[in-house]
Amino acid sequence: LVSQVITALALERPILLGHSMGGGLAVATAATFPNQVAGLVLAASIGLRRHQALRRSRPDIVARLVDGPLTGLLLRPLVEPAFHAMGFPKSVPNHQLRLTLRLAAHVDFQEQRAYVGAVKQPTLIAHAEDDPLVEPAIFDEMSAALPAGPRLRFTDGGHNIQKTHATELGEAVVRFAQTLD
Repeated sequence: LVSQVITALALERPILLGHSMGGGLAVATAATFPNQVAGLVLAASIGLRRHQALRRSRPDIVARLVDGPLTGLLLRPLVEPAFHAMGFPKSVPNHQLRLTLRLAAHVDFQEQRAYVGAVKQPTLIAHAEDDPLVEPAIFDEMSAALPAGPRLRFTDGGHNIQKTHATELGEAVVRFAQTLD
């Protein structure tokens, strides 16, 4: 779908930016359609293995229970507070949080590792040390596994560094894009 959008908009080798699970999508697109993508920007991206939030919550089990007719009645009220504790804004509706659970349950990290290994484009990677979802080790592993490019490590900013460090990240993306011309 991303490749089709690039084609439909007649974009000439754009830089793809992916945040969180969107980082996995950006990596898969760059690996699968290398001639369409000039570079990658990954902000608080998933990595080569389950990150701490996925290991703690077992989204595959929780998603099935939350969507169940009886168990859902008991668990749905707990979904929002759990996501808010992880840094998700209160403006995200409960049904979207449940969708996030279902999507997270289907991330195939073996496939993700293969995509990461196939990426040839320069890659800017950004992460915050205090991210409650994706621990710093994921950033370190991705930094080592992906092609060279800027690496931004913030001491704070949580999981949404595209918001908490918008200026710094935006300036870094512009500098990165200028190196690709």
